[in-house]
Formats: sequence, structure tokens, C-alpha cells
Amino acid sequence: FETTVRTVADTRLAEKPQTMLVYRIFEIDEKVTVMPRDKAELEKLYDSGNAVVFHSKYYPGAHNIEGLSDWFDKNSTVDGLFAKDKQ
Repeated sequence: FETTVRTVADTRLAEKPQTMLVYRIFEIDEKVTVMPRDKAELEKLYDSGNAVVFHSKYYPGAHNIEGLSDWFDKNSTVDGLFAKDKQ
């Protein structure tokens, strides 16, 4: 993961130095015994309430990133990392 993200980040920062890298972090309920190995497994946990966006129980909305459902719908092999320009 780190190597892939670093490659994308280095390329993007060379093109647009004023870029911010954002990635999603989730918290998994302690009753879950097997951690998700891919986005599909994570989505199942998220849909069942056993995974939440980081700190959403403590600071609702503070770590939200728009387009979560679109992100879950993207093919993780093809569309896992992408750049989006914001104004």
C-alpha cells in the first residue's frame, strides 16, 4: 500500500505541488474477529455497522470524505487510487 500510494503521490506532487493526499481510514468493531482483506469485505462490515469512518462516533462529520458510496463501487484494482482536482 505504502509503495503504491507513494508512487502516485510523488507523480501528482511533481505535477501540482499544492496537492493534498487524502485516504480513507475506518474503525472496525472489536467484536469482529477477522479483519477485512479487501474493499468488498470492508463494505460488508460498513453496511452492517461493524465498520465506521474514523472517529465518526466521537466527532461526527470531522473525517468524512465525500463520495464514500462511489469509492465502494469502484473496482479496487483498476480504480483504487485516483486524483481529483478541487477548487
